[in-house]
Amino acid sequence: YRPDVKIFIDGRNDYWGRQRVLDVSNLITNPNKSLLDQNNPTCIMSFKNGALSRYLLTRSDWKLIEQVNPSTLEIWSKENTN
Repeated sequence: YRPDVKIFIDGRNDYWGRQRVLDVSNLITNPNKSLLDQNNPTCIMSFKNGALSRYLLTRSDWKLIEQVNPSTLEIWSKENTN
């Protein structure tokens, strides 16, 4: 629990609502700059070799910071562009 970190979505789908879950599902399967920038995340956990991770690799403002499970999950951080 980190009260200083704003959460966009987690496993509580009933809490976040149908539209947000659909938006995140679309971001995971068909990522693009518009979808990503709408909510301005600074940290993303994604599936290794998934569409979102492959997309983040093309962005100079995102950096892979950790492989939680080297065969499954990656954590990405948005670089400070200021």
